[in-house]
Amino acid sequence: MVIKTLDLDLVQKELDKYPFAEMRVSRVNSTTLSLENGNLNNSSVSESLTIGFRVFVDGSFGYASTNDSTRWMDTLHRAWKLARANTRPKKTGLSDEDSYEGKWVVRPRKSLGMDVDEKVKLLRKGYKRLDIPRAVKTVEILYSDKVVEKQFLNTEGACILQKYPRVRVSIRSYAKRGNVVSAYDSMGGLYGLEIFDVYPVWERFQKAVDLSSQLLRAKRVPQGKQTVVVDPDMAGVFAHEAVGHACEGDAVSSKTSVLHDKLGSRIGSELVTIIDDATLPRKHGSYGYDDEGVPGQRTVLIEKGILKAFMHSRISAYELGANSTGNARAQNPGFQPIVRMSNTFFDKGEHSFEEMIEDVKSGLYVLRMKGGVTDPTSGDFQFAAEHGYLIENGEITNLVRDIVLSGNFLEILHNVDAVGRDLSVDDIGTCGKAGQGVPVGDGGPHVRIRGVLVG
Repeated sequence: MVIKTLDLDLVQKELDKYPFAEMRVSRVNSTTLSLENGNLNNSSVSESLTIGFRVFVDGSFGYASTNDSTRWMDTLHRAWKLARANTRPKKTGLSDEDSYEGKWVVRPRKSLGMDVDEKVKLLRKGYKRLDIPRAVKTVEILYSDKVVEKQFLNTEGACILQKYPRVRVSIRSYAKRGNVVSAYDSMGGLYGLEIFDVYPVWERFQKAVDLSSQLLRAKRVPQGKQTVVVDPDMAGVFAHEAVGHACEGDAVSSKTSVLHDKLGSRIGSELVTIIDDATLPRKHGSYGYDDEGVPGQRTVLIEKGILKAFMHSRISAYELGANSTGNARAQNPGFQPIVRMSNTFFDKGEHSFEEMIEDVKSGLYVLRMKGGVTDPTSGDFQFAAEHGYLIENGEITNLVRDIVLSGNFLEILHNVDAVGRDLSVDDIGTCGKAGQGVPVGDGGPHVRIRGVLVG
């Protein structure tokens, strides 16, 4: 355990020699497995320990880390020297926040301690259940699990232990008949091996391999502005990529967000409510405390179209005269915590899926994120979807592919005219920013948007 690696009383004594200092420690035990067409392609088992220190001196931070537990005192001193050497003209600080002593522990219902060979057998058994269409040439199944233990101390009296599992399982199915197309699905969260009970993993994987074959016959999507109904996965992409990044406090403080001067303003229709919530049970982006020792929180970013809040670390909160929202996160203690999302999603509305479709004379039903980019300085976005279906006279008809949605999210949010009741926050991913990645979740209900440019 992390708490047995170091003498915490001695660490606290050394931290207290500085005006402000904090220590973060993480120990991670990981297993990663990759199967191709049922054959083990790659496997790894690892254990890592990382210790990081941040020291604040005269308006500047110094940060240093190590993987050697015997060198923690030297690392702390190095962080102090870096803070002293920082001569940036811009001075910053930390918002005043309560300090916490406590634990946040999530226990798996089925242990991840199963032998690696047994995990491989479990995946192979599931693969053999799949009925692989002739056109499907390659099926990749990826499995990863982690047991994470984190310790946090600072000079303000915080002492926090967190321990939790994390599992992710995904499939990528490739079909070929002249050209190559693929279909993807993934599931995960703060689970043990009960992930295979919580989600219908193999049923969803069967749909993915079937879809990859069907996409070979799919037509290309018609281009132009259309009414689009997006599934919960794509709704989550809009919430995370288009809105979430623009609501991150560091982008707001530096005025690189198009929303930096719009707090309290209407930026969407009354049907739009978007939330970031680290407290959702066992979701991929959930946590008890962020990497500054602030409790994870539920933050309503947009409420009925009105921009209500930004996400903050203690640094961005200080710079903007606010309080931290518990959104300071780092890939591990080898990185400095920065403002990051947790689980970001459209909140549910009052429409049924059938109502959203039957009102559309000509449009598009879009499913599954495939990739995309957003410019938070302008609000412009471009998202690719894995597949979709034409909507004709209120009915879902032909399968289509090669879908790209583009526009400006400030315009798009005003064009939301129906939001479903079927809320799902089960999409999982790793969000990259400033050279580091953290696990996030996103989602929403089905959402209907008028006038989306489709290419």
